[in-house]
Amino acid sequence: MKKFLIMSAAGLMALGMASAVSAHHAVNAQFDVDKEGTITGTLAKLDNVQPHSFWYFIVKKPGGAVEKWSLEGPSPGNLRRSGIRMKEDMTVGKEFTVWYNTARDNSTTGYIRGVMVNGKRVNMQADYTTPDGK
Repeated sequence: MKKFLIMSAAGLMALGMASAVSAHHAVNAQFDVDKEGTITGTLAKLDNVQPHSFWYFIVKKPGGAVEKWSLEGPSPGNLRRSGIRMKEDMTVGKEFTVWYNTARDNSTTGYIRGVMVNGKRVNMQADYTTPDGK
């Protein structure tokens, strides 16, 4: 009986790990890592969940039109390590400039590479620099 319980527990753990791995994806599967864009918009919502954060912006276009953008970003831990204080810096209703990799389907989605926070550029990846080289 003890052996059965141990094997059952091991099987359930393996099954749980497999579903978590299959849910994760490579950034370059959905986003074009060779194409960058920049938006400036008002942060409408921020879902700070594992394994990625999700940022929602309202972007005003010339002529008054409004676009809703959803951008995927690094994990909450990576955001903190990059120097962003989530509660103090990332306030809903505040305007931000964001550099991102464009979606392969050319939609209003992307993967955040850098963000302007309190007048300072914060790069989300150690190997990334904003388009002006900073």
